[in-house]
Amino acid sequence: MLYRNDKPHFNYRKPELTNGELVTPVRFYTSKIKPGLDGRGTINEEVYFAFAKVSPPSMKDIELATNVKMTARTTIRIRDPLDAYQPSTKDLIVIEDKREKGRFWKIVGIRPDYDDRNVLVIVIGGPQNER
Repeated sequence: MLYRNDKPHFNYRKPELTNGELVTPVRFYTSKIKPGLDGRGTINEEVYFAFAKVSPPSMKDIELATNVKMTARTTIRIRDPLDAYQPSTKDLIVIEDKREKGRFWKIVGIRPDYDDRNVLVIVIGGPQNER
């Protein structure tokens, strides 16, 4: 039997997210009903803190946000917290940066990064008519 030894070999290396790229602190909040008699108000309670890589949204993220009538503003990548915290689209995020001024962002979409299993990709934004 004749075997070919000249097959092409592909050495694909997965892109890795290093600690040097995770430089922006982000805080995750969840809304809770304010304690009191009427139960009408809400307060935001911090549930998780992480360092993230913040980048502009990709076309894939913009299309995802358009489908849910939102505007994708930013894509963040964090290490997967596993059992410590699981982000939800009901949660809010504050990016701790001088340019963001402590603004609460809504989570538009969450997906695992299939190239690096230790990373979550989170798309954040706001309503379409909001600037």
